Amino acid sequence: MADICRGLEESFNRMLAIRVAARERIEAHLKDKGNQICPTHTKHLLIDMDLSVHESISTQQMQIIWKQCPECIIEADLHRSGVPKNLVHCTLDNFKPTNETQKKALAVMTEYNTMRQGFLIIAGEQFGIGKSHLSVAVMRRKPKDGRFITQAEFLTKLRQTYRNPDAEDIVTACKRIGLLILDDVGLSVGGRDELPTLHEVLNHRYGNKMRTILTTNMNDEEMKQTLGPRMIDRLRESVFSFIKLDGASQRRAQKDNYLARGTTQD
Repeated sequence: MADICRGLEESFNRMLAIRVAARERIEAHLKDKGNQICPTHTKHLLIDMDLSVHESISTQQMQIIWKQCPECIIEADLHRSGVPKNLVHCTLDNFKPTNETQKKALAVMTEYNTMRQGFLIIAGEQFGIGKSHLSVAVMRRKPKDGRFITQAEFLTKLRQTYRNPDAEDIVTACKRIGLLILDDVGLSVGGRDELPTLHEVLNHRYGNKMRTILTTNMNDEEMKQTLGPRMIDRLRESVFSFIKLDGASQRRAQKDNYLARGTTQD
């Protein structure tokens, strides 16, 4: 029995020595060459040391395995949750207010980012003034528990269920998700089923105190007509803030960033 224990101990010590040696070789290489940099976010990547040591021992050659860039992971999750690729970079930190309404909006969104319930409406008749940017920035905290969808996309997916029983049940999906961002509310494509189904989703989320962000280019009167008096009355109770943005479109100023920005991993 003593011989068996001694043999196991020797085997353990040999394996430990091999792992230590492999780790030291990897650390020396990193000290000489430095860490890889994410080409999209220009940030140093972290090494997966345990996996690198394991692969180095298995292949008998030094292997360096890098962990995925955290920003790339978040942006990929955002894209899978419906956020267009030209918006996955949006954060509260990189939102640059150009007037007082946008400064106030940034302060409100920073506070809403800590909330666990309630509606929030971001309105502004101008395009390109940051409504979608601010919404995505809030979704960034838990991208897998959020859904970004325009009203037009909602209707398209709704009608797919009429023809295809295997299509996504978008109504149920929008009812269940932790944070729903309904973008471009009011840009109706004319379906009679559109607004009643949207009201069904919004009423469900109102009743269950679920975080919901609506962005719109409608004015106050158009919003009343679209959402209806019952939903407007419920929003008076459930809205954390009604943000009105104004200013000039920033899209022309963002052209260089749009063309230069790398794509995230799918």
